Amino acid sequence: MSLPIQITVGGGGTYDPVAGSSTVSIPILAGREYYVERHGYGTLPFDVYTKESAGGFTLEDSVFSNGELYTIHFTGVAYGTSAGSYSNGFAINNVLAAMFGRLGWRQPTVAGAPVVASINQLSKSGRYFNDFHALCTVPNLRATTQDPLISDADFNNWLESLQRSTIMRALNGVFSGPEYIEQVTLINRDGRNDQAVANTGKFVGIRIEPAPTHDVAVQIDSIALYFDGDATVPLKLYRDNNPNPLWEQDVEVLANTQTVVNIDSLVLSYLGGANKGGIFYLGYDQTALGSVQAIDEQCTYNRGRCFGWQYFETANSTSLSEYGLVSTTFGLNADISTFKDHTNAIVKKAALFDELIGLQMAAQAVETILYSTRSNKDERILKEGMGAQMAFMDLNGAAPITDSPTTVGLVKRIAREEQRVRDSFRPKSELTTQTVC
Repeated sequence: MSLPIQITVGGGGTYDPVAGSSTVSIPILAGREYYVERHGYGTLPFDVYTKESAGGFTLEDSVFSNGELYTIHFTGVAYGTSAGSYSNGFAINNVLAAMFGRLGWRQPTVAGAPVVASINQLSKSGRYFNDFHALCTVPNLRATTQDPLISDADFNNWLESLQRSTIMRALNGVFSGPEYIEQVTLINRDGRNDQAVANTGKFVGIRIEPAPTHDVAVQIDSIALYFDGDATVPLKLYRDNNPNPLWEQDVEVLANTQTVVNIDSLVLSYLGGANKGGIFYLGYDQTALGSVQAIDEQCTYNRGRCFGWQYFETANSTSLSEYGLVSTTFGLNADISTFKDHTNAIVKKAALFDELIGLQMAAQAVETILYSTRSNKDERILKEGMGAQMAFMDLNGAAPITDSPTTVGLVKRIAREEQRVRDSFRPKSELTTQTVC
């Protein structure tokens, strides 16, 4: 199914949830990639709902209200959603899924301690944040959070958010170098002898072939359209081994005027979460144009270092394997950029980050205690017991006083661990010797 699914709370339809519930069951979503939009609100952030393995999703800290409209958009690429957006050369949703829960929190045994939810106790590695520093405990964090009346449920949501931000902090510390490779505009206009393209009822457009490697991604930044009349052009993106469109958007174009559509995070990769190899086809169905015709621009072609491309035509979108390569531009041009994509490597080597994430969490705990604006018995005992200068030393390796003794603080330990992980992803070539007789 390629078209989005729309559900109405209390609507009585097959998939419509009941008002007051927090889970909707949609079996056909099982194993599919998608994002959720709430009408009047926009795309839901990834951390406000959980995808159910049996299909459907659960709202994390709210319930469905009567009359609310939700749309589920299928996607095989990261498009327009924080759940799949890229940062510093990796897909956030993919790496968080692999790394969240590798370390967890132990349930405190002291009286009155908050009950830690199972998602925050989960430790796939068998290691716990509590082991990285004596101050890094659930009661200490609870005593120094900004909200003095925070409930156990809200505190667990905060712990979950803290772990996500700590993972991102660790990842961004390792992958802090330039990831950008190139940006290419596919054609350069000549400006002479443009010709209208006769509509023949075909599916036409741009065929894009990413480099056959796991560590480079191709991003479509914008698409330019040029037609001789006002029309709605139904742009669609397909992968050759998937009959359903990965992305689609209707674009309103004006006669004899180039229309540029900026695209948000439309990322293609040879080895992605939804595909292992593949070629992508960006185009439209000529039958949707009516009497309007595309303008074939006289131009010169530009080539990419990390992807190949050609204009193509085929009978329809279900016969992509029978495409023909042509020189006609079909009124389409695109800006395409490429960047280093570490997603697959991070997912496969998630265990390498355990120590770094644990140290980052310890540093965040010390910072939370050190700079807390709360004033209560537990907070005062913490600060009096450790002393602000000792906490500063724990974090930075030296107290903020003249002739302070130095130690290996958390910041320096984190920097060393970042370098160790960075080296494991980019190993240096080993020297070899050869004896000549």
